[in-house]
Formats: sequence, C-alpha cells, structure tokens
Amino acid sequence: MESNHAGDVQQVAVCESAINALSYAVLHSAEQKTLYLSTDGSGSVPLGQLQQIPQVILAFDRDEAGEAMAQRIGQELPNGDRHSPTAKDWNEDLQNHLSQVQQQFKQINRLPERSQGHSR
Repeated sequence: MESNHAGDVQQVAVCESAINALSYAVLHSAEQKTLYLSTDGSGSVPLGQLQQIPQVILAFDRDEAGEAMAQRIGQELPNGDRHSPTAKDWNEDLQNHLSQVQQQFKQINRLPERSQGHSR
C-alpha cells in the first residue's frame, strides 16, 4: 500500500470479510480514492501501512467481536473512524437496502394503474 503519488489512496475501509467489504463499497461509494480491505476475521491488518493513510474506516460488524476489533485497531490508528452497520453486518444492510429499493420500484410501477381509475 505504499504510495509514491499524492493523489493515490485517501482512505481505507476495513471490514471483517470480503463480502462485507464489497457490500460496504456498494453502500458507501466514495468520491476519493478508497481501498476496501477485509481481514481474515481475526482482525489482522497492516497497521504500519494504515497509519500512513489519511483516513481509515473501521467498518466491522455490529456485534461483540466487531466492536472489540474496532476498539483494538482504533487504539493503534489515530486516523481511524468507526462506522457500524444498522444490521449485524454490511451485507445484511445491503440486502435490506436492495429490498427497500425493490419495494419502492414495485410501488412506482403500480401508480399509473391507480391514477387511471375506471368510472362506471
């Protein structure tokens, strides 16, 4: 993760798993260059390299293990910022979001039927 260019990675989002890193990326697309990183579930991260990144997002699960990892890693990273999912993890948040979008899409598609009302 070493950078020779000032315009390279500006933030890193660290998640517990690859699926959660992908889900977080979909839910929180960034305007700046962002690296989405997953741990092996034990919270092992390259602290030395992460200390050189302007902002590190600690996007671990909303459970006891996720909170413990965020606290432990956050103590080593002054540039760390904790983001918690609404549900247990980011993949569940993404599934919930997609379900809401699907429901809204269904409602929008039903609107023309109602507005055309038939009079007898």
